[in-house]
Amino acid sequence: MSGSAHLLEIPDMINDGWYEYAEARGWGDGLPTLAPTADSVDTYLAAAGPCGSTVGPVPPAGVVPDVRSLAANAVMAGCTPAAFAIVVASLRAVVAEEFNPVGVMATTHPCAPLVVVSGAARKAAEVNAKSNCLGQGWRANATIGRALHLILVNLGGSRPGNLDRATHGSPAKYTYCFAEDEEASPWPPLSVRRGFAPGEPVVTVFAAEGPHNVNDHGSTSGEELLVTIAGTMATPGSNNFYLGGEHLVVLGPEHAASLARDGWDIARIRQRLHELARVPQAAVSAGKPPIAERSRPGACTIQRPPGSRIARSHPRPLVTGPARRRAGQALGVGADLRRQRMRLGHRGRGRGACLTPANGSSTRWSSGEASPGLPRRGSLLNRGTR
Repeated sequence: MSGSAHLLEIPDMINDGWYEYAEARGWGDGLPTLAPTADSVDTYLAAAGPCGSTVGPVPPAGVVPDVRSLAANAVMAGCTPAAFAIVVASLRAVVAEEFNPVGVMATTHPCAPLVVVSGAARKAAEVNAKSNCLGQGWRANATIGRALHLILVNLGGSRPGNLDRATHGSPAKYTYCFAEDEEASPWPPLSVRRGFAPGEPVVTVFAAEGPHNVNDHGSTSGEELLVTIAGTMATPGSNNFYLGGEHLVVLGPEHAASLARDGWDIARIRQRLHELARVPQAAVSAGKPPIAERSRPGACTIQRPPGSRIARSHPRPLVTGPARRRAGQALGVGADLRRQRMRLGHRGRGRGACLTPANGSSTRWSSGEASPGLPRRGSLLNRGTR
């Protein structure tokens, strides 16, 4: 399905009564939202500058939105104008075919798009990379992911119990966003390892479960830390064991420093975690061999010494959080899902951010192009037609 989008003019209520009005029409996520007035949308577009041409179609419904509708949803989420370019870049990444957006939005698995912000975009939008970066208390972290989610609901039709078929869901479906602490990392950041220049503003999206804590206050060597992390990764109930997939390993600066002190670089860490992340055969029920192994023997697991098997995982380490002896991980949704990155570039001094696809090809929304007429009073919300 695909279709165009049109603007709806709604009563001039500003924010009094807006929350109830929007929730009654299925435009929210259960938390309070702000009324997206025409003036507020203009402010967001001006702050973002030529932030790219229309994005779409947005799955699962396949609606092609106007760029103003993206700003309207960012306003509703409480996002700052400075962070709007990150929202648009994240959406471009999510709708890319490589991300498998329909599978991510419609799966029964409780995954959600996780947005990792790297480079100059972190500080410009004040995205937290320190204490509680995956928790509450930080506007950018809370609202960038939320704005992306509202776009996927209001334009993509990904509503719970309808096109969103998650069994239990996850709090990560409200928002899931943090920044890399590049200054505290002993290794190049994830964005640089994926081919971008140091400091270049980049977002990476990853279809992930909520974070899983890794507690290790006792290990004194890098090898010991990796044993603990791998043991947390290797669980027979995870989608990655069942289907194959990727792990995003989030290291605190103290654990990262211990690993670097012992000579561990990213390539060695990934290889060692892959070797250690074994699930004992006795922990796997007789009726639950991995799906990929049943259909394609050896595709998803590797048989090792008798009594154990190793999930074919692809860990991606990065550093964020406070200087404490903790790590965490986010599990991906399956073997066929990939992250897609988008580069946030800059076009002229004072013009704000624009978005350039990571493959180097470029589409831009020029501030000189004509834009749809909007009412000067009242609120607006772009809704799709199919």
